[in-house]
Amino acid sequence: EQQLVLGEGTFTEEQCEIIDVLQEMTEEEHDELLEQMDDDQLEMYEGILKSIGKGIGKVAKRFGTAHCTAP
Repeated sequence: EQQLVLGEGTFTEEQCEIIDVLQEMTEEEHDELLEQMDDDQLEMYEGILKSIGKGIGKVAKRFGTAHCTAP
């Protein structure tokens, strides 16, 4: 199975498809989805969000450092 890297994590193609769907959801649709998830699904979802967040944090830190040290 193909692995894709996003942020700090490596995800399966299926997980990346889930990420794409989540990005398109309204807040209400997202809340409804969370209510329907079982514990395993919630755990996977939490892991995806943490990995993406770490990647975004690193990019922001690099940008901030480059921005502050630019002549």
